[in-house]
Amino acid sequence: MKATLLQAPQPTFALVLLAIACGSTPPPANQPPGELLPLTTPSGTGATPPPTQPPPAASTAAPTPTASASAKTPRPAPAGTPMVVSEGEKEVTSAYSISGGIIRIRGTADLQISREALSEVYGFTFGLNTGKNMLKITPYKGQLGDVYRLFIFREDASHQPVSVTSNGPPFVIKLPLKGAKTANLVVATSENGKAKYTVFAPKTIQTADTGDTAVFELGNLPGEAILHLTSAPPTP
Repeated sequence: MKATLLQAPQPTFALVLLAIACGSTPPPANQPPGELLPLTTPSGTGATPPPTQPPPAASTAAPTPTASASAKTPRPAPAGTPMVVSEGEKEVTSAYSISGGIIRIRGTADLQISREALSEVYGFTFGLNTGKNMLKITPYKGQLGDVYRLFIFREDASHQPVSVTSNGPPFVIKLPLKGAKTANLVVATSENGKAKYTVFAPKTIQTADTGDTAVFELGNLPGEAILHLTSAPPTP
């Protein structure tokens, strides 16, 4: 099924870059600015060794990397550390990299950027497809629940959508079922000015007293799309 797509103009997004953990240790208060701390404890006290004492053998161990070298590659947070959650009632825009994170809308709909899925920083907008920024794409048949908007971009081109592929664990999307026992996920994108619909089956259904949630795992995400649940079958 196809429908004509009219895309609303994208706003200028204020990119909020999250702090990415690095391996360097901050210098102490009495350390002069710009001076690197030694990574090994200096040996000796300045006394001259006895003449008969042979010089110490040269170490064959690999040199210890400097603090500046270890800071070049961002390190993800430890696996047991909870992921940062950015919450909003209608829409959230935030930046994520190797440490990942979660955007949560109304406490029930999640877009999870899995840890180590990204190797560089991207901006993500996720929220309800409403207001001046909504994408005017006709929802797919069998629509269930709300329609959500996804937009991914780089800092230097915040109006240009960029598709991303996971370098590790898949991206995770969780949407509330709102009374249905199960549902599939519709991802609607634009191709040559027309909407293309792809339907995915859930990975699992999570049950809770507050309502059930359909969980989907995707190896890649389109730069711009609408998402919603449907009773229609998955795309063959």
